[in-house]
Amino acid sequence: MNNKFVLVGGVVVVLGVLFMTVVVWVAAIGAAKGERSNLQAAETSPETAASSTTPQEKQEDNLQAAETSPETTTSPTSQEKQEAPGDAASEVTCAVDQACDLGVSSVTVTSVQQTPTVKTLGETLEGNFVVVEFDYTYGGNAPVDVDQPTFRLTDQDGNTYSLNSKATIYYGNSNDRSLVYETVQPGVTTPGTAIFQVAPEAAGFTLLVVDLVSPQENKSARIPL
Repeated sequence: MNNKFVLVGGVVVVLGVLFMTVVVWVAAIGAAKGERSNLQAAETSPETAASSTTPQEKQEDNLQAAETSPETTTSPTSQEKQEAPGDAASEVTCAVDQACDLGVSSVTVTSVQQTPTVKTLGETLEGNFVVVEFDYTYGGNAPVDVDQPTFRLTDQDGNTYSLNSKATIYYGNSNDRSLVYETVQPGVTTPGTAIFQVAPEAAGFTLLVVDLVSPQENKSARIPL
């Protein structure tokens, strides 16, 4: 009788050891699968995907951001402030090819062209465009991100035109003159572009310029083109 109890007890012990071995083995397999999944996720992380973005994909992203930027969704009061930044006392008049001091930063218009087409990466835009190329020098002490230039264009009849986001972004990316959703460095001159679509008979243009970083805190400028 005692021998039977000993035999049964031994079987129970063996089964217990086997059960614990199976549990440890299953847990080890699960941990290995988890590590493999984490490794695969890291290999396809957004940082890796972002590094493969093409110039055309970048300009599409910038255009989408421009279409939903605060400038297109602000209240009429805010838009009026953007169209006429600063007051008369803080406004200066500059000329093409002249460095225009806005306070902290400066803008120099280097080229002006009126054209019926704007050629970009893979697309030619048609219409009546005024293409303004400029250089921007940020006078701060640290890198800063900029949005769309809040420049305006007026003609001799008093009409005011806003920036054509699509043409500006596409042309800037195609010609290495993009200052839309870019980072500017202190003291470094960065090339930019502002393109406006105007009426066919429009003439006698003046560019209304504000600082790209702090338009309300610095001077504005009028630049006859």
